[in-house]
Amino acid sequence: MKAIYSLLPLFILFHSPHHLSAANKIDVSSAQTGQFSITISNTENIQCFQFTVRSSGGTIKNLVKTDRLLQNGWTTATNIKNDTVAYVVVYNLFGDSMVPGSGGCIMFNCIPKGNSPTIIISIDSVKGTDSRGNYVELTTNHSNYEFQKKIGQIFSSQNTSNVQSIGNFPNPFNPTTTITFSLLENAFVAVNIYDVCGRLIMVLNYGELYEGTHSFQWNGKSADGRAVSSGIYFAQIKTHFETVIHKMLLTK
Repeated sequence: MKAIYSLLPLFILFHSPHHLSAANKIDVSSAQTGQFSITISNTENIQCFQFTVRSSGGTIKNLVKTDRLLQNGWTTATNIKNDTVAYVVVYNLFGDSMVPGSGGCIMFNCIPKGNSPTIIISIDSVKGTDSRGNYVELTTNHSNYEFQKKIGQIFSSQNTSNVQSIGNFPNPFNPTTTITFSLLENAFVAVNIYDVCGRLIMVLNYGELYEGTHSFQWNGKSADGRAVSSGIYFAQIKTHFETVIHKMLLTK
């Protein structure tokens, strides 16, 4: 991997006399209330790229890889400053390139600050290189993405559990099970699957859920689509105020 390793901090120094130009674009959009998705569309092979996410009226939380970055070798280095600016570098550990295509790469939450009526998200400082270290032109909409605060009432009592009646059926299961739980009030919820070694296997939900009963199906596969081995797994239901764990058994 060339021209990738100079981070100051988490900024890549791109030095190349060559300049490749094509319709390569990074954009940000709202996936659901309070949750944002960053997508990349490229017509050239890209081995490394960086961008900056800025928030006005909200704090940036919980950046995770999605879709195109779940393939082998892709990783991120992220530095969040003052909860409002995220510097993100994306690169491949094996020196592989991202082939032309389009899809999501990063998802994150933005939580309103105080009584701010709106949150404004923007993306800038976009740069990229190919496998030979050539500069790859990446553009973005540069315009602010603004949405009205629709978070709803945040669960106010930290002494009372918001997550209720968690379970999965069937249990034991092979290869699919449905995880069910209830919320007393609206909340940002991550529904994750972990193995007994504490490794994250799959993210089933990452965003706001409304009060009531919710069900998520897990097909016994990891995020990269591979069937996992039999054994004990844990469903983690995580909100801002609490984390609930439920044990499951996969048999084969």
